[in-house]
Amino acid sequence: MKRKKIPPCCFRAGESFHLYSEEGLCKVTEIPRMEELVVGVPFRTLSLEPFSFPFTHRGRIRDALAMQYRHLLPHPETVDILPLILSRKGKQARGVAWIWNKEEGEIPERNFQSQKEESKILHWPLPLLFMPLPEKDPEYRALVCKEEKEASLLIFKDGFPFSYRYSRTVPSEEFLRRELGGDLRYGVVNPANPEESPEQFWHRWSTFWNAYPQLHEMNLSPGGVASLFAWDERLTPVLRMLGVLLGGGAFFTALLGYSLYQTGLRGDIYEEKMRQAYGSIFPKDRIRDPLSQARGKLRALETPGEKTGLDLEEILLFLGETWKDLPPGVLAETLRFTLNGAEVVGSAPEVSHVQKIKNAFPQSTLRASLEDIQQIPGSSSIRFTLYLEAQKQ
Repeated sequence: MKRKKIPPCCFRAGESFHLYSEEGLCKVTEIPRMEELVVGVPFRTLSLEPFSFPFTHRGRIRDALAMQYRHLLPHPETVDILPLILSRKGKQARGVAWIWNKEEGEIPERNFQSQKEESKILHWPLPLLFMPLPEKDPEYRALVCKEEKEASLLIFKDGFPFSYRYSRTVPSEEFLRRELGGDLRYGVVNPANPEESPEQFWHRWSTFWNAYPQLHEMNLSPGGVASLFAWDERLTPVLRMLGVLLGGGAFFTALLGYSLYQTGLRGDIYEEKMRQAYGSIFPKDRIRDPLSQARGKLRALETPGEKTGLDLEEILLFLGETWKDLPPGVLAETLRFTLNGAEVVGSAPEVSHVQKIKNAFPQSTLRASLEDIQQIPGSSSIRFTLYLEAQKQ
């Protein structure tokens, strides 16, 4: 199975965009069309707020946060909220929420309107594009992106986003040390004139992207937020089904990157397969069709009735058999599925559990491999990537 490429990233510097990719750095006035792109935006109204709730549904978390902060906002209807779930334990969810003004998010989105239908454009806070390589961190990491008349600051705590702020001046290292009261790694970069070479930038960006799969679907634009929550609503029955298959309901802290458009099957064929999968688990009189709103959106890429790749059903059955006897704490966090195979990113409390995953693979027509095994920044847990593809005949 061909591994997913690291997406290019870009940001505006003066009248041009600085575009970083595997080919190096290009300074352009118009971004060429590409499959996926991360855009760094120096948000002025953005803030980060921690949360902890006794439920894990992202839509309910957003609603609870909106109620919690409504009385603090003069115009709450103009604010967007995107929860980033960092951990789930039973029915408890913890994380941080990005909160910002919708109108500010619409400005960068308009810059890429012509690519919107054909490209996946993710809007991120600008400092995320310059965060240092994951390593044995101090308690806090602070990075300031300094431009001519503004500075945006992002603080990581224990390996994850903790605080964001915008100011007209660069906060000093001494000031932040007094404020945070803990070990701190501090850095300042000028995005238009970074000290690192394009090759160094791309190596650091690639490592950061691989280390933080929780951020892969984060999109701080009105369209991106609306699309993510729309998919959440359609995929709720799928999550329930996966909970039954894996005997604990702990599958997927976030179903990131699950793209139906990549299946290459006609909408009606794919829909029928999903009905059959649900029908084998739930009583027929209780089936809710999660794809009714998506009907007609899947493109016809192959001849109807022909099996041209993997079925989602056999992927789920393989994962269900693998996970049913694993020790508690081994989680599958993200799933990417195409006709050529699937990619599952997960975590385990310790290295010994990774070997147990290998031993749990069932006899199947699928070939499985575990790669990218590494320690999660700021934690003793291990992250791994499981690749699934059809056995070669």
